[in-house]
Amino acid sequence: MRQKVDRMPETGGAITIGLPELMARLNSGRQTAEKVAAAAGAKIKIGRRTLYHVGKIERYLDQLAEQQDE
Repeated sequence: MRQKVDRMPETGGAITIGLPELMARLNSGRQTAEKVAAAAGAKIKIGRRTLYHVGKIERYLDQLAEQQDE
C-alpha cells in the first residue's frame, strides 16, 4: 500500500480532510465527528476513500453556534 502524502494548497488550508484530521479538528471522537459530518452533508466518497468537506462543516458549526446565541 502506498504512503499517503499530505498536500496542502498554497491558498490556505485543505478543502477536504480525512477522518483522523476531522476528529482532531473537532476535538472529538470518531462517532461524534461522523455525526457532525453527516449532519453537515460534508461526507464525500471517492472510490474506497472517504473525505470530509471542511467548508461545509465550518458553516454547519457556525449555524449551530448562532442558534444557541439566540
